[in-house]
Amino acid sequence: MSRIFLRDSLTTRARTSRPKGRIISDQEDRLAHIARTDPSSSERRSALVRLSDRRCPQTRPLILEILGSEFNNQNLRETAIKALGDVGTEDDIELLQSIAEGCTDEPARFGRSCAQKALIRLCARFGRPAGPAAPKKRISISSSMRYRVFQRDDYRCVCCGRRAQNELTLHVDHIVPVSRGGPNSIENLQTLCDECNQGKSDRDIRDLRDDSGPGMNGGRIP
Repeated sequence: MSRIFLRDSLTTRARTSRPKGRIISDQEDRLAHIARTDPSSSERRSALVRLSDRRCPQTRPLILEILGSEFNNQNLRETAIKALGDVGTEDDIELLQSIAEGCTDEPARFGRSCAQKALIRLCARFGRPAGPAAPKKRISISSSMRYRVFQRDDYRCVCCGRRAQNELTLHVDHIVPVSRGGPNSIENLQTLCDECNQGKSDRDIRDLRDDSGPGMNGGRIP
């Protein structure tokens, strides 16, 4: 499954998704306005849940709009993902599956877990096979690839410059993590020691090598 960038794909889909079906009441209009513009995140989430419970036609376009733009509001995004399981169409099954499997740029901390639960509910509504997404088998880095990376980096940690000695162990690290779609290619691999590898999170996708050579970039991950 190809990687999906939500800001690009959902913004257009939200604009072209027209509410259909029953007449929208004034109260539902007010709830939609709160969910879009209220300065309180909790009020926005509450309004979105109430719209979802009512199966209001405005809810799905609003959810797509939130997922395509509100990247800094984690709680609102999680509420939107959950609601999509109740009001989404059959076309949204692939979207929820992509989020659940980590094939999107979904930034919400619990977004994947929320998407998996929403996917089960949405599949049940349309009589599609439901259940946890099949875990993708992680392909380990081959011994020959590890050797090539160590040789390229002169058997040094590219962050602090230390070599393997005494209790220090060198690791081959993914620059872009596997969880975010990073491949096992030599361009996406770098040598790190225990300490520097533990200090690097999955959110840090910097290439710690630089033009001056291994270990010459300041010594430590900030």
